[in-house]
Amino acid sequence: MNPAQKALWYIESHLAGPLTLDEISAVAGVEVTDFSDLPREFQSVRIPEQKYAVFTHAEHISTIRRTVNTIWNHWLPASGMKAADAPHFERYDEKFDPRTGNGGLEIWIPVRE
Repeated sequence: MNPAQKALWYIESHLAGPLTLDEISAVAGVEVTDFSDLPREFQSVRIPEQKYAVFTHAEHISTIRRTVNTIWNHWLPASGMKAADAPHFERYDEKFDPRTGNGGLEIWIPVRE
């Protein structure tokens, strides 16, 4: 993805129990090519390379639970894949309008054979 798109990533981890600084449960951010120009108050997160299944949610954001439920409870079991131990993402690009909740997004689920 081109960093100039200023995409918003929502990152969730599959962690149980209290979180430490090393265990991020959610973060909003923008993809960058390097971390050298980030303001001091910003933190950087590197996401390791991973195989992902990518789904489009084109409806209003209020219906995202239905899409997520379908992915986890129907698509994933039927696919023969398993969820990998890695972050999953919601990717919002310039088409998404946070004022209206319209514009769609992508849901990235880490998978393994």
